[in-house]
Amino acid sequence: MGAQPRFDAYGRIAGATLIPLGELGRPRVDVMVTLSGIFRDLLPLQIKLLAEAAFLAHRPTSRRT
Repeated sequence: MGAQPRFDAYGRIAGATLIPLGELGRPRVDVMVTLSGIFRDLLPLQIKLLAEAAFLAHRPTSRRT
């Protein structure tokens, strides 16, 4: 997908940012996510982070970065 975690001032994961295509060195890839209940308590945060990364990668402006 070409994204990396974004951290807040306390070092906690706060979201996702895209890696510029020039730095990534490859095209962005399609990703399929399969949800599992094994992460029970962490699942909402993980899905939020993956959804943010997918949203950023899908934006038309991300194709040029």
